[in-house]
Amino acid sequence: MKTATKSKKQVDEQQCKPLAWTAAKKALTNLEKKGEHQNLALLAVGFYTGLRISDILQRKFIDFLKADTITVTEQKTKKERTIQITQTLKNIIQVCKVELKKKDQDFIFTNNRYKSNKPITAAAAITRINQSLVSCGFSEEKSGNLSGHTLRKTFALRYYELAANEVGEFRALSELSKILKHSNIEVTRRYICLDKQTQANIFTNFD
Repeated sequence: MKTATKSKKQVDEQQCKPLAWTAAKKALTNLEKKGEHQNLALLAVGFYTGLRISDILQRKFIDFLKADTITVTEQKTKKERTIQITQTLKNIIQVCKVELKKKDQDFIFTNNRYKSNKPITAAAAITRINQSLVSCGFSEEKSGNLSGHTLRKTFALRYYELAANEVGEFRALSELSKILKHSNIEVTRRYICLDKQTQANIFTNFD
């Protein structure tokens, strides 16, 4: 009987862990202080929307500045998703637009070195994410693979934490599963490392 082998992409996703929300916000603050505004925008959009890298790279400044929601047709699923844009994310994108001297219709994530207005590649974006998080003190030893899934999983865990307080854990998982387009809530539970997080919280307070 053959054993199904996992692709490198699947392995990377499973080895990636969500960040605590306080740690994610601290990373954004650090990047802003260092003047790394493209990386700041990249992490902020990932943390606050949970979009996949392929969808993040297609975003323009106007997407986040002219309305309170954005509707995206996801490249992977071909399904539409409407995202609420928080005021915090709007403020970050506005600061980045000014500091990078960009216009509303410009793509956000470009290669400024070559003065290009075309989006960078997914591979380049993942490299930026990894380097940005490492520069903010994160390590793959403690946080797993630092990639686009780090941003998406961090959004997912934060959504779950807030929703669970409002509507309960089961409904929160159900709603999050729909947002992430997962087949069932058990996939979502594993995706945000919920069982590991619960155990960690219990043993932290075991005394």
